[in-house]
Amino acid sequence: MPSQPGQKRPHRKWRSAIIAIVCLATFLFFGVVSMIINAQPSTRPFAGWVAVLQPDDEPMVDHVGLIVEPWVPGAPGTHPGLTYSVVVCGDRPFHGILVIGGDARLTDLRQSGLTSIGPDRPAGHDIPDLVVDDIGFGKRLDLGETQIVDFDFASVEPCLPTSPTPSISGVAARFTGTAGASIQRHWNFGWWSAPRQSQAWPRIGALGGSPPGDLGSFVGVTGLSGSWGRPPMETFRVDVGTLTAQTSVDAALPASTEPMGLGWEMSSPFQPSARLTDTSALGRWQPTLVIASILLGLGGGVLATQLFEWSRAKPAIDVPDRDPPTAPQLVRSDLARAGQKPLHAKPFLRPSGLLIASTAVVASAAVWIVRMARRRSR
Repeated sequence: MPSQPGQKRPHRKWRSAIIAIVCLATFLFFGVVSMIINAQPSTRPFAGWVAVLQPDDEPMVDHVGLIVEPWVPGAPGTHPGLTYSVVVCGDRPFHGILVIGGDARLTDLRQSGLTSIGPDRPAGHDIPDLVVDDIGFGKRLDLGETQIVDFDFASVEPCLPTSPTPSISGVAARFTGTAGASIQRHWNFGWWSAPRQSQAWPRIGALGGSPPGDLGSFVGVTGLSGSWGRPPMETFRVDVGTLTAQTSVDAALPASTEPMGLGWEMSSPFQPSARLTDTSALGRWQPTLVIASILLGLGGGVLATQLFEWSRAKPAIDVPDRDPPTAPQLVRSDLARAGQKPLHAKPFLRPSGLLIASTAVVASAAVWIVRMARRRSR
């Protein structure tokens, strides 16, 4: 049946619904692309630490180095492979323990290097709840679940006379395994990964909860016996590995000491973190952001046109029934129509035509952007 006067036609409802859906899709597309490009992954500190302790009753005259290295540069994965290396140089044999806490503990711990595991504990002895009394600061440290490796260096090499402190060289022991949490973090949205990443490494050099300058003594309460202290001459290093040419360092805390990349070497305990950007991935997302911006502008224009048309629509008015017009009235009415001009001209471009034109413009812009990107890549 033909539609009655004052009623909206069904196809107009469908057209309005389609326009609203397309405009909403352009807004969502722009929002998602912007969010992925600008997203910053978490920089919360790594919940783990690693330190070297030495018995208080032994001379602390050797220089000790503690190094953290990933199996793969950047330590990717939810459980990255790590290597903790203890390097000793000096004049006397060295006996000590490597204490690993929190998520820095290693699964399937393996030991290698020129050292022998102490007779009291096997490699990777797990302690459910390690508690020590910090005599220097007068407090008790509840270190929770920890891993302790007891090792001995029967002989060590003299330290190289470098300034200002001896370099990390000499007899080394290495302990490898997989960590309990991720170090490299990404922000993901479905199948897409943001071009920016962060790295959060274990605290190196000090027990959990103790300040960097706290050398002890640490007296064992549960899980450890005896009195222990940190060697007074220590050097700590975190080797991130070689970064790719497409990776840039946005920020590092503390400041990176590696001049050509990312890495730290210091004489006091620290916990490093960094923000990085994959410039290659960022370059691939930039044309998508341009297309999303164009679509957003076109979608906003189409929506504004549709809202204007809705505002001009008049509600249906019920006309009261009247007697049918007589023949003279019909003649006068026809003559009036013949000399009458339309009050409103038809719009030059309807919303449906505007949508088609917008799509054509977007397609042309996308082709141009892709061509320019290919030329730049050459």
